Amino acid sequence: MIKPLIILLLFFFSVSGHESSLLDEVRSTLNNIKPFKVSFVQQVYIDEELEIEESGTILVKDISHLKWIYLNPDLKIFLMQGNTYQFFDKENNQLIIGKIVEEKQRWIWQLLFSEKITDGVKCDRLSKRIIIKKEDEELDFEVFIGNQMLPEKVVQYDTSGAKYIYYFNNYKKRVKIAQKDFQLELPEDVEIIDGNLD
Repeated sequence: MIKPLIILLLFFFSVSGHESSLLDEVRSTLNNIKPFKVSFVQQVYIDEELEIEESGTILVKDISHLKWIYLNPDLKIFLMQGNTYQFFDKENNQLIIGKIVEEKQRWIWQLLFSEKITDGVKCDRLSKRIIIKKEDEELDFEVFIGNQMLPEKVVQYDTSGAKYIYYFNNYKKRVKIAQKDFQLELPEDVEIIDGNLD
């Protein structure tokens, strides 16, 4: 299942007036360090109890090319290139493939790179927070920005009552990317699933 990834989907946005400066500064910083690699820890809380904790690394080439690698406790790889994605789950020996339609291009890194505009966003420079809340689209996020104007933490509240927390650290700036970095090495007997089927 790719639900742990889907919960990071966000709308493209910009904000108006003086509030836009925080988002603009974060976007500029990310564009200046790409391609970059960052470590992450993902936690899922249900009724305030920690149910799942996973960790790994993310490789971001640009707004439409990223590789999200879960290393612990199990190997899972999400690879996005343009409007297509692949999600490999080693434990279940499954590969889910599909297309990302435009209205679902809301990954947090796309959010921070993009200059497309929607509403429902507030920026608090004092606490270095970007808040995204759109009840009609079930979006409820807080993005916490660190001293180097890079995202350090994302909190998402699900309509089911679950809370997802992502911590980002150890940014490696302007890394070299080889062609093999965006290729998956798969077992010959991997089960392939069409992710666009309901």
